[in-house]
This record gives sequence, structure tokens and C-alpha cells, in this order.
Amino acid sequence: MTITITREHADLDRYSYDYLLVPQGWAQLDTAQDAAYYGMWASLEALTLFEYCEGDCTTTECNTTEELAAEIRRAAAWHQRMDSWLRIDPCNGSGEQWAAAGLSDLF
Repeated sequence: MTITITREHADLDRYSYDYLLVPQGWAQLDTAQDAAYYGMWASLEALTLFEYCEGDCTTTECNTTEELAAEIRRAAAWHQRMDSWLRIDPCNGSGEQWAAAGLSDLF
């Protein structure tokens, strides 16, 4: 079990990542905090979670679907503690893969 976290800075906004990631099959992880300065995405294929916040980019790479699901649940729990929420928007497909990963309650 190895999760790799990479942090970088980018002079973009969240909509740039929408245009880059969603066409590649990434799901948006919608939250009440979403704005030009904040967004989250995840890919079951790449086993990766990506978060953009005011230019700071955090990429969390997992080795298994279970690890990725646990990272998404961790993010959902954090948003819930902040009186917010997190929902998976599969964007380009059905939610079947996300349901198979045990995350259907986050639709």
C-alpha cells in the first residue's frame, strides 16, 4: 500500500482542469466550495485524485481502487466536517464503475 502525494503550483483556474481532465474520463468531485479557485477530480482508471485550490495542486496517486475510494471518502468526511458536502459527477459516463468501487452513496 503506497500512496504518492505530489504538490505543485500552477497559474491556472479550476476551469482549465475541467477542460483537461473531464474529456479524459475524469469525474468531477463536486462540493459546495467549487469556484474558479477550487475544484476536485478523480479517475478510477488512473487511480488518482487531483485537487486544485488557489493555484496549489495536489495529486494523490493510489495503487488500488480501494485506496482511491478511501481517499475520496477522506475528502468527503473533511467537507462534511466543514458543513459542506462532496458528490461524484461521473461526467462522461455512468456511475457503474464508481458504484462498483463502493461509492454509490456519493452520487
